[in-house]
Amino acid sequence: MDFGGRRNVYIMGVDCRDYVELWRRGRNRRVGNLRNSKPRRKKQRTNFLALEVCFWLERYAINVAEQVSDEEEVELERGEFLVNVVASVPKFPPLPQSEHYNLFDLKVLNEIYALPDQVSLANGMVDFIANTQDHAEAMRSATSEACKIGVKAMDLAEGIRSKHKLSSRELTHGDFDVRGQLDP
Repeated sequence: MDFGGRRNVYIMGVDCRDYVELWRRGRNRRVGNLRNSKPRRKKQRTNFLALEVCFWLERYAINVAEQVSDEEEVELERGEFLVNVVASVPKFPPLPQSEHYNLFDLKVLNEIYALPDQVSLANGMVDFIANTQDHAEAMRSATSEACKIGVKAMDLAEGIRSKHKLSSRELTHGDFDVRGQLDP
């Protein structure tokens, strides 16, 4: 290859013939980062998706904690009152859209995809209890199941954050502690 009559191209004392050739061909726009650029971009995409999924899971846990902590009294048919219960397990919002889920750990991805199904199964159990037994028992069961799934979502988010070396997130605001609301 001819570099304008020079044998070697040196930048700051480094022979850069291969970098210049690749740059001229346009194969990689980052001349200085030719080595390890694809794995680094893959890691960036995976970390961004991990962060997005963590926030998705934590928002669900916050939603469940807010519903459970709502001190609205629920009046039953017999004049009983229940406090801090939910009528059904809250549904998950849609999973964040991404084409990079194939970069995610399959074991974690399996747990993420299973959570909405667990909510559906829990709501089926609550409906069965409401139809066969007592509405108060159904509401207690819904609250218990919602808390379990909320804690599982928080634990899964914490595991993803530690695996991808993302900063931890405290889910508290003043006296309101999400884990404290969800743990029995």
